Amino acid sequence: MEENKEKQEQLNEMPLDAPMDFEVEEEPILKDELPAQEFFNSYMGENYPPKPKSNWAKRFMYEVFDLLKVFVICFVIIVLLTNFVAKPIKIEGKSMYPTLDDGQIGITNLFAVQFLDVSRFDVVIIHNEERNEYWVKRIIALPGETVEGKDDVIYINNEPIDQSFLDAAYVKENSDKDNLFTSDFGPVTLGEDEYWLMGDNRIRSEDSRIHGPFKKSELVGKDVLVFWPFEDFEYVKNDTE
Repeated sequence: MEENKEKQEQLNEMPLDAPMDFEVEEEPILKDELPAQEFFNSYMGENYPPKPKSNWAKRFMYEVFDLLKVFVICFVIIVLLTNFVAKPIKIEGKSMYPTLDDGQIGITNLFAVQFLDVSRFDVVIIHNEERNEYWVKRIIALPGETVEGKDDVIYINNEPIDQSFLDAAYVKENSDKDNLFTSDFGPVTLGEDEYWLMGDNRIRSEDSRIHGPFKKSELVGKDVLVFWPFEDFEYVKNDTE
């Protein structure tokens, strides 16, 4: 190495165009020496550059928060739907048979009752506060009208009404010993906010003949879309309109 240094000094003192009569030997690289980058990589190993540590607790909280958001949104949607749009109902009893049967499940339109008018012969859902029960009935008479039942005929303001929504065969088979399907009642004059409701199965229905008129505030739904059992799928509404 000293010899190479001396030769390098001589080379520096020589003119640029002077011929060279000796060779400068390159300093050998030891076999066990590595370039700096390879040495650095071999020293740091596969852990360089350092990988960011996974924050599992933070990710877990994000997942829980997202799940909670979905739950809250679904809950709000369900509350809005079941209070202002549609409400699931289960038919209990035979008061509307054969129009509706015991055990059927469907949904009723809440929006129509709260924001629209109801009409004669509409199928409605009422809430009986005393028993905390929901009943399905049909509107027979409207506010301000006088309703009366006599000899199996219903009169509104002394005029008989057509009850074509009743099943004629069922009526004939299930009339009482006096050959009546609808017991006599009235006459009853309704107030400004009163409705006379009756079930289609008059011999099995607990309705206005027992409880008197119902208020508009007691009507919670209109029409019934039956979807269970599947073979009974039907939209039950006022077919006389």
